[in-house]
Amino acid sequence: MRQRDEHILIWMRDGDLARRLLTDFERHQLRATWSASLPEVISFVERVYPAAIASTLNDVASPSLMDIETLLTFLKMGNEALALPPIPIWSVAVPTAALLSRIGELDLPIQVVPPEQGASGVRRDIMGYLERSRPPGQPLAVTQSVLYVGTDPQVGQILMRYLRAVGISCRAVRGALEALEALESELFKAVVADFDGEPAGRALLRALTEHHSELPVLAIAQPGDWLSTIPPHRLPPNLTGVLPKPVRLQTLEMCLSRLLRIPMHVQGADAPGATT
Repeated sequence: MRQRDEHILIWMRDGDLARRLLTDFERHQLRATWSASLPEVISFVERVYPAAIASTLNDVASPSLMDIETLLTFLKMGNEALALPPIPIWSVAVPTAALLSRIGELDLPIQVVPPEQGASGVRRDIMGYLERSRPPGQPLAVTQSVLYVGTDPQVGQILMRYLRAVGISCRAVRGALEALEALESELFKAVVADFDGEPAGRALLRALTEHHSELPVLAIAQPGDWLSTIPPHRLPPNLTGVLPKPVRLQTLEMCLSRLLRIPMHVQGADAPGATT
C-alpha cells in the first residue's frame, strides 16, 4: 500500500518508545523519522517539513521546552515566503500544573500525553488530527496544475503537499531556466512565482512575459522590493496579482481557487495551539 504524504518527526532520546512509534506509524502507512537531538531535528526540518511531531518532554535532557521553542523560531525564520502555522506537537510527559502553565505562557502548540498512554496515545492523537485536517470524503481529484518557481526547495515541498490536499497539482522548480523547461514539457494552468532578488526576479518575469504571456502569474514578493516600484500600467497583463511575504497558505489557496475557478476547501483548526 502506498504511504500517505504526511511525514511524522519523532523527537526523543527514549529508543524503546521511539521504536514503538515507528512501528505504529508504519503499520498505518505513515512515514516517520526518529531524531534524538536538536541539531539532528534542525537538519531534518531543513529538508522535510513534518505534518506533526511526536516527542517526550524533559527539562534535563532534549527535547526541553526551550529546545521546542528554538525549533519553532528556526522554522519561522527559515520560511520567509510563507506564513506557516506552527507544527503541532504531541509530547509524552507528566501533565503537571506547572508544565501546562509554562506551555500556555510560551504559547507553544504542544498537547501533553500522559506517560501511561505512551506510544498508542500519541499515535491515536496524531492520526486523529491528520484525519480531521484532510478534505472530507474521498480524496479530491486533481483538477488543475500549477507551477511554483522559487529559490527555497522546502517552500516548494510544503506547497506541493498543501495544494495537492485541496485538489491542485503543483510542481516546484528553481529559477527562470528550470521554469521554462517545465513549461515546455508540461501543461500548467497558472504560475506562482517568488520574485526573490532583483536580477533573478526580473529575468524570471521577463521570461514568463516573453514566452508564456497567456499564462496567469501570481507573484510573491517582499514589500517595498523592485516589483513594487513598477507602475501598474507597466506590469505585464498576465501578472494577475502580487502577494506580500509572508503569505498564508489559505490566502494562496483562495487566490488560486478564484484564478482557476475551483471550489475552496476550508482546513480544520484543531491542532494544538490553533485558534479560531
